[in-house]
Amino acid sequence: MSPTIRSVSLLALGAMLATTTSAHAQDDDVLAAELAVPGGLRAQDVVRAVVESSFDRRARLAEIEAARADVDRAWLALVPRVGLSASYMRLSEIEAPTLGFVAAPVDQTQGGVIEPGTPLVSVPISFPVLLDQTQVRAQLVVPVSDYFLRVLPGRDAAEHVVHAGEATLEATEARLALEAEQLYWGWARARLGLVVARTGLATAEAHRDDARRVFEAGLATGADVSRAEAQVAAMHELVATTEHLRDALADRLRTVMHVSTIPDAIGDTLPDEPAIHASIDDAVAGALERRSELRAIGAQVEALEAQRIVQDAALIPRLDLIGEVLLANPNPRFVPAQERFETTWAVGAQVSWQLADALSADPSRRALESRIAAARASRESVEEGVRAEIVDADRQRRDAVSAMTSRHAQVDAAERALRQASEVFRAGRGTGLPVIDAQTLLVRARLDLLNARIDLAVADARWRRAIEEGAREGRGR
Repeated sequence: MSPTIRSVSLLALGAMLATTTSAHAQDDDVLAAELAVPGGLRAQDVVRAVVESSFDRRARLAEIEAARADVDRAWLALVPRVGLSASYMRLSEIEAPTLGFVAAPVDQTQGGVIEPGTPLVSVPISFPVLLDQTQVRAQLVVPVSDYFLRVLPGRDAAEHVVHAGEATLEATEARLALEAEQLYWGWARARLGLVVARTGLATAEAHRDDARRVFEAGLATGADVSRAEAQVAAMHELVATTEHLRDALADRLRTVMHVSTIPDAIGDTLPDEPAIHASIDDAVAGALERRSELRAIGAQVEALEAQRIVQDAALIPRLDLIGEVLLANPNPRFVPAQERFETTWAVGAQVSWQLADALSADPSRRALESRIAAARASRESVEEGVRAEIVDADRQRRDAVSAMTSRHAQVDAAERALRQASEVFRAGRGTGLPVIDAQTLLVRARLDLLNARIDLAVADARWRRAIEEGAREGRGR
């Protein structure tokens, strides 16, 4: 190759290198422009939409409403039982029975003492048969023993079920919020990864064009050109697959948010450094007080213990106070029957006891004891799981921090390698291929750093879910 051609080739490569280096200097600006876009989609927007439109949340709300109806029904059990009935009966005709005979004066209109010698006749004794029976009855029953042994414990159990449902709702919302935030950061990762992939494609294409020019200048081999073309094909595949992932995650976001469109921009920023977190032991202690799953289990245990009091009531005789008012024609209290309305009343107390209920009390109690034991064992399992979840979230957070530290160093090293390769090239002591390799390494390092920053955002979300700190406020409730 003539010195003139070599000089021209070196000048061309130097100009292309300056352009490519300037492009890399703008990569951070390109990524920054994709973040915190006004009107862009934010994690809290996704969380709020997912939680409020979730079918799981709607089901939990319906369960709570049913439990509250049970509480209202339990309160109504405190009202004494009042019954009112009215009836009319037409009886079939019968022959009035005779109770015997008595002697009576022939002139039955006389009253008083029967004088000696008064003619007497035999008169049958019988009661009248009244065929029309009309009754109006009002009854009041006060279940005195049930108030303390059944009604009040049953009301307490129903209220604990409501509390358990509300805590379960919070747990469901916290789970949905974490899933929504993870999905959001996955979508953001795909969008930002697509920016890096397109930058990588541009770099690979510049590498290929440089390799062709260097080859034409006689400074490279055909293998260098083939390698550059393979890199371009690989980067095309990466761009395509990243686009597919972005579109799929955007569709998934629209589905779980139950909306037709979402902003085509990212409204949040990526964390540059970790948030200050409490120690593991302090985080676990706080989580055990706040976690809604534990509060739900605690309320379930209290409901079962209240039901146990209701079951034990079968062993104790039942005491009822009873009052009754009867308006009837004829009134059965009047003998003989009289064809007119009469009012009578009755008050008293009744003690009752059922053998079958008493016999079933022990199996029912054992069943409740087993359910209480199962709930307590479930609580212990959840407590262990809470600690494991917090430890795992802290590990992921520390891994992300370590990765960010390492990948910042990798980016710095890749930038130094690019500068050094550029200096060597400008001095005419090498080809442009080391420069392009350094550019590829820099793109990869920046992609790894992007992943580490998103991993930190996801780890922070998992940590907040694990300790459930400010979960309801974070969901805008």
